[in-house]
Amino acid sequence: MEARYVRGKQGLQWILSGFYFFRLAPLNWIFLCFTYLLIGTTLGLIPYLGSLVGILTVPVFVAGIMAGCRQLDLSGKLELEYLFYGFKKYTASLVTIGGIYLVGDILITGFFMLRGGDAAIDMWLHGKRFNEVELAGVMNDILSATLFSLLLTIPLLMAIWFTPMLVIFEKMPPLIAIRKSFFACLKNLRP
Repeated sequence: MEARYVRGKQGLQWILSGFYFFRLAPLNWIFLCFTYLLIGTTLGLIPYLGSLVGILTVPVFVAGIMAGCRQLDLSGKLELEYLFYGFKKYTASLVTIGGIYLVGDILITGFFMLRGGDAAIDMWLHGKRFNEVELAGVMNDILSATLFSLLLTIPLLMAIWFTPMLVIFEKMPPLIAIRKSFFACLKNLRP
C-alpha cells in the first residue's frame, strides 16, 4: 500500500467524516470512549506499571476503535467489543508499536531534561524559586527545551499515526507500518 497525496482541504473532510461517524451511533461512541477513559484512568492509578501498560496498549485500543469505524461504515453498527479488537488479533505487533513509541517518548523526555527542562520540573513539582537574574536564563532554557522536544515529538507522532490501521487492515509488520505512516504524513502535511 502506497500513500496517496491529497489536497489541503481533505483535512476538513476528514473532520467532517468524523462527525458523520459520530452521528451514526452517538450513544455507542460515548459509551466506547467512556469505557476507554475509564480503563486509562484505572491504569493510571497503578504507580509506574499502570502508565507503562497504558502507553503500550494505546495502539491496541486505537486499532479497535478504527475496526469499529470500519464496521460502522459497512454495517451501520458499532459495538463496545470493537474497542478490544486489537487484543484478539495482531496484539504483539500493536504492543511493539506502543513499545517503540514509549522508547521514543523516553528519549525525547531525556533530551528535554538535558536541554534545561529539569529546571521546569524543579519549579512545577518541587516549588523551587529562582531569583530575577537566574529566572531569565531558566525561562530561556525551558523554552528552548520545549521547542526542541516538540521538534522531536512531531516526527515520532507521524511515525506512529497510521500504524495501528496498517497493522490490522494491511497486515504489515510494525517497522514497515511505522515507515509507511511517517512518509504518508510527510507527503500530506497540509491536510
